[in-house]
Formats: sequence, C-alpha cells, structure tokens
Amino acid sequence: MAIFDKFATYIINLYQIFTMMKKKLLLTVVALFTAYLCTWAQSGTCGENLTWKIENGVLTISGTGEMSNYYPENGDDRHGPWNDYLEAFTSIVVEEGVTAIGEYGFAKCSNVTSASLPSTLTNIEFCAFEDCKNLTTLEIPSSVTH
Repeated sequence: MAIFDKFATYIINLYQIFTMMKKKLLLTVVALFTAYLCTWAQSGTCGENLTWKIENGVLTISGTGEMSNYYPENGDDRHGPWNDYLEAFTSIVVEEGVTAIGEYGFAKCSNVTSASLPSTLTNIEFCAFEDCKNLTTLEIPSSVTH
C-alpha cells in the first residue's frame, strides 16, 4: 500500500505542477495580448487633419490644422482621447503643421514633464495645460498670439 500512496502522491504533484504551469502560461499569453492591444490602441485622431500616438513615453501630435477642443462632460475629469493612457507618457511633442491646441487638450496630464511646440502654432486655447503639475519645460513659440 505504501508504494500506491507514493505513486498517487507523485501523480497528484505532477498534476498540480502541470496546473500551475498551465495557469502561468495562460497569464503570460493574456498579459502579452493585453500589452499588444494597449500598444495598438494608443493612437487616434484629435482634429480634422490631426493624429496622435504614444510611443516610448512620448505623446506625439501630427498633421495640419487645429486640435479639437475637449470639454469636461458631466463632471468627468478626463479630457483628451489619450487620457486613458496618462501613465504611458511623460513628454508631449506637437509637430510642425499643428496650428492650435484645443481647450483642455492636455489637461490632467500630470506625469508630463516637458512639451515641445512647433513654430506653426498660433493658438493655445483655454486650460490646454490645466493640472500639468509636473510640467517644467515648455517654450511657447513667438508665433502664438492667443
């Protein structure tokens, strides 16, 4: 009977190890898929001819024209379409061609420490950088009149 007990214990241990490995494999696959989806979803539009993307900790606004306005709605603190990814970037680059930053455009981007603005920028709208409490580097081009 002792041999049977040892064999049964061995089989149970193998089963437990297999079950743990299966769970870890499944968790790894889920984590990789989630990371892929988050990377894929970190881009979009933010104006008629403007796009945004987050890569390597940088939010980049590209294209030509004005950025959309992002008013708070129903007490919601989030504003821009990138606000679901606030932890994913610490720097903002607005590329040449962008002429206006919309109202509340970068509001609540509290992890941002620097922002680069283009010479084509003429307007920075109301509360565009509201609550960017860690923003330490921002040079406003002389082309900005509003």
